[in-house]
Amino acid sequence: MIVGPGKGTDALGSRELAEQWMIRPARGLDGEVPIDLISNSGARSSDGVFRR
Repeated sequence: MIVGPGKGTDALGSRELAEQWMIRPARGLDGEVPIDLISNSGARSSDGVFRR
């Protein structure tokens, strides 16, 4: 998976942490896996995921 510079890296402090966060269930997303939400939403932008 490739996560470029942006909201995820800014929010989590590093590209590696952003990549790890994207593939694990997130408590703040009711246990959903962030990449699954992006994949199922038409993938217009990941900004909404990082704002939650």
